[in-house]
Amino acid sequence: MKKNLIKVLFIASALSVSPITAIESNVVYAAENDYILPDSASRVYTYDELSGLSKDELRLAINEIYARHGRMFDSAEYQNYFNSKSWYNGTIKPEDFSEDVFNTCEKSNIDLLSSIEKGTAAETTSSSSDNHTVIDDASVKKMLNGEVVELGYDCMLDLNQDGNKDWLHLTLIKLEYPETYTLTVGSESFSDYGENVKEDLYGVSLNGKDILVMVYEYGPSDDPLTTFFKYDGNTLTNIGQIASWPENMKIEGEEIKTKTRCDIMSTAAIETSWKVNDAGFIEEIPQEVYNYSLDFTYPGKEDDYFAYLKEEISVYSDMNEDSEETVMEPQNVCFPYTDSENWVYVQGETGQGGWLCLADWDYTDRSDTFDNLRYYD
Repeated sequence: MKKNLIKVLFIASALSVSPITAIESNVVYAAENDYILPDSASRVYTYDELSGLSKDELRLAINEIYARHGRMFDSAEYQNYFNSKSWYNGTIKPEDFSEDVFNTCEKSNIDLLSSIEKGTAAETTSSSSDNHTVIDDASVKKMLNGEVVELGYDCMLDLNQDGNKDWLHLTLIKLEYPETYTLTVGSESFSDYGENVKEDLYGVSLNGKDILVMVYEYGPSDDPLTTFFKYDGNTLTNIGQIASWPENMKIEGEEIKTKTRCDIMSTAAIETSWKVNDAGFIEEIPQEVYNYSLDFTYPGKEDDYFAYLKEEISVYSDMNEDSEETVMEPQNVCFPYTDSENWVYVQGETGQGGWLCLADWDYTDRSDTFDNLRYYD
């Protein structure tokens, strides 16, 4: 890549590593390209693409990201250089410039450029296969058979089974909260915000051919969220998210079975099914009735949690208030099923049971009626 970049000759000594620095030397520029990094705002560059740059070129590339947002420079050499660019419109004084304007790709590129300049990136971001874990055939077979496999944060794996191993790398940049993460596959990158992103990737196949990459974050208070990515050899695509953790998912007939949170009665979980739709994205498969329990693991164990019904309630044989009505007496009850929206099945220890409509209930009504319910704050 270096041969395609602007060639820069600095007569001065090495520059400092601060994001913006003044230089005291004369600079000679060859106008081969208008940009050093033309895609710095839209994708994250890889180590291999940037590692061949000199320190002077790395410093120019960092400053270019600032310049694209209109930052002016104290250094006459930098200011004259960017003034020569057709795209540059310097209007913001250095002391007035805010780095809040940078998107996740720009922040990641600045971080990588700086780490290469400091010499701290070579061991962790090199894309040479000698420096990465190669996923063995047994693990690949497990993924193709529908098992979730933990991959680590830096590995080689043939994702689309075309005979070529792809480099996978997960980078966390904790510049602010929530943190930024960047997933790189081959030469493609995707950056987003996450909360407590785990520094390990996961892989699984739904169709026995394409291996999906999974990024897992457990949120601010153990709120699991898994993001799925597909790589076809050219393009890396975010295909959807499921509010569960990777090891809690089972693949059955090209569907993902898991449990996700449902707060219709108390903090509990419903069994859900997911698939890749015709457009290539993860979507939930709607169900009329969901299994509902306090156990969030899939398939989980039989739920033995009971609440106490403190007063009589009316329940129905179907999820319809015109169906047969039964009055339940105070007793221990559990809630094995729900429609996840308005109805929950109340099963009593005396054998009584039926559907309770919660459409017009609030949490005060529920606490007045049931003892020992747990809620999600």
